[in-house]
Amino acid sequence: MLAEMCGDTSGDQKGETMNSDLSNVQVGDYIWTIKGGWCEVVAVRRNASYPIICSDSCVYTLDGKLFADSAHPSAFTEPPACFNPEPKPYRFKRGDRVLVRDYDYATWRRRYFAEENPDQPQERFGTFADGTDEWSSGGRVRYWKYCKPWKEGEEK
Repeated sequence: MLAEMCGDTSGDQKGETMNSDLSNVQVGDYIWTIKGGWCEVVAVRRNASYPIICSDSCVYTLDGKLFADSAHPSAFTEPPACFNPEPKPYRFKRGDRVLVRDYDYATWRRRYFAEENPDQPQERFGTFADGTDEWSSGGRVRYWKYCKPWKEGEEK
């Protein structure tokens, strides 16, 4: 199946591999799977037949196969070039500079990340109040629907 979608699975036209070697993956890392996109690694059991366990309950071999006898891998450290996946999830840390908004059409606002509330998708990302840092905000937090890392020089 992968061969039909991407052509030669040994690498792309530049001779690059498809990043299916999962031997260095650790708990908390994200891998990209053909089955479901980005998935967080929740357990690694190096001596097991299927040592990589994902948050979607799928298990993979160290060479990225869902089934040991599969002809091609289906899990990768980065998606193969022939796919156009959603951006890799980002794990924010307290105090990170971020851009936030509540609506697709709203202007991004610069803030400092405070906490994540994954059970509330409409108010998932907490930032310190009024664009200030933890010290200046007195610990007050405001929640937003969308959040992305802020890069130096990036427009609002």
